[in-house]
Amino acid sequence: MGFMNSLNRKKANVAVCKSRDLHWGLLATKDHKDVNLSSLRLLLVADGSNPWSLSSCDQFISVFHSRGLHPDAVCPCAASPEALTVAVRRPGRVGAGASGRGVLSMAALSYGVIRVDMENSLTSLTLQDCGHILPGG
Repeated sequence: MGFMNSLNRKKANVAVCKSRDLHWGLLATKDHKDVNLSSLRLLLVADGSNPWSLSSCDQFISVFHSRGLHPDAVCPCAASPEALTVAVRRPGRVGAGASGRGVLSMAALSYGVIRVDMENSLTSLTLQDCGHILPGG
């Protein structure tokens, strides 16, 4: 897999990929035994008009954390082909809400009420905050 080997060989600090690159990286983990991602500060997941997958991001973090990947380095962004990148969460935030993720109750939403729910509930909806809109976006 060229993507992962390039990150390792160049000791990249910042990289841009699609969520399918994360997926293919997961499928080829045996090919990445010697990969060290500790230098990676920001892995921008930008799929253009296609939605990125939160589960792919989570799986990638859990598998490659043992190879030096910082959990806050993976940063999904909102983008549009017409306006280029329009929103990016700033990496490096620490503490609660650093992932920019929230879990809401779908049952409460059906009544027009916003209520936080537990993650992995069958009646929950996970939202990803992509950050502030970039000026001119």
